[in-house]
Amino acid sequence: MYRLLAGLALLGLAACSSLNLQTASRLRALDYINDDIASLVLAFDLPRGLQPEEGGSVLSFDVATATGGEKHLNAVLVRADADEIAGTLPPPATNRVYFLFGFSDKDKTALREMQSWARALPADSSGAVKVALAPRFCSIAPVDLAKANVSVLIALPGESSLAPLIDNQKLADALAGSELGSC
Repeated sequence: MYRLLAGLALLGLAACSSLNLQTASRLRALDYINDDIASLVLAFDLPRGLQPEEGGSVLSFDVATATGGEKHLNAVLVRADADEIAGTLPPPATNRVYFLFGFSDKDKTALREMQSWARALPADSSGAVKVALAPRFCSIAPVDLAKANVSVLIALPGESSLAPLIDNQKLADALAGSELGSC
């Protein structure tokens, strides 16, 4: 059951990101049911002049089954410490900067409970896992929405080479119709 859920999660996430196929062959996909996603650190890779809105980015994690019920969590991202993932991310490119985020202790507990619940579902349960990232950005300098790209890299302490959640997506697409305000 959890392999089916993990596979469905990856299909849902693939629709949200634009991962380079050459890069993808070298990176391991995150397993949303078995990896400790509560320990996940998200690195927003942004052009200088752009930054995430404080408390505005949300990771939604939904597990639904036909027979076992469903669970939903919207986790607001909080600032993370770089010490947790030192050396697992490449240095940012020229004129780019990382902003690191993780989860509050309350959301970490809720994420682990959802994973435990999903792993305990009967093997014959059909279901779906949906993971969606809703980033919110603001600017401290003028940014061309049509030319600026954003990525969201992920890291787990002790792991390396994980596929990004968002890979080099146009800022205009990542905003999904929202306005880019000033910080």
